[in-house]
Amino acid sequence: MLASLAVARARTRRAVHHSLWVLPAMLVLPQIPAAQGADDWRARWQAALALYEQAKYDKACPLLQKVSQEQPKNAAVWADLAACEHRRKGSWSAPALHGLRMSIRWGDEATRTKGYAALGEAAVRLALPHDRCTSLPAPPEAACSRKVFACTRSWNMDRSDPATSGLVAFLGYTEAQAVAQAREFDPRMEGAFSDRLVLRSRTDPGPSGPDCSVVYADACQGHVGVVCTGQSADGSEQSDATEWGILDPD
Repeated sequence: MLASLAVARARTRRAVHHSLWVLPAMLVLPQIPAAQGADDWRARWQAALALYEQAKYDKACPLLQKVSQEQPKNAAVWADLAACEHRRKGSWSAPALHGLRMSIRWGDEATRTKGYAALGEAAVRLALPHDRCTSLPAPPEAACSRKVFACTRSWNMDRSDPATSGLVAFLGYTEAQAVAQAREFDPRMEGAFSDRLVLRSRTDPGPSGPDCSVVYADACQGHVGVVCTGQSADGSEQSDATEWGILDPD
């Protein structure tokens, strides 16, 4: 059981180790095709990035907003706008969070995972009740009316050596699907924690796992973003982001 719990902890730790939200497009700026004319959206994008590099956020952000209106499905542009608004206000303001969620909607997995990490930095959390079920609506930016259903189940094996306890979440497209997974969960079984979303785990004596929270849910795309925080070997705080899928109902 401890081996499978260790695997589950590794699964929740896998992804990006973030310390600062950086402007994604700045890393690939040389790859942006050269603008063909003064009215080309790429020219305005490049101009906005140049203003950003000069810390002229009051000029860069409105320009990026215009580019996002021209390219509403361009995840990199939305991510740039989110980063600009973050620097402009010095916090995760509503415009910054809007750009961030739009980059998640239209981005690939790497972009989405960076977005989840930033949502964690912004202290965004979707509440999950203890040993109960709830629905997780998608944000308005996802344009998705469906909900992800999540059920949590705690365990406490105080008679094992070492003793373990914690909380696991089960995700589904329907409440019945999530409930069925929770009912089948038996922490005593070999592999019980394999591919399970472990929100909290404690070992006595021994190390504790990270504390994990859901920061984003989109049932239409089947994506759930999770951020886990814990201590690294040197005692510093470490934050990781992962993306979880939703099992298709049988």
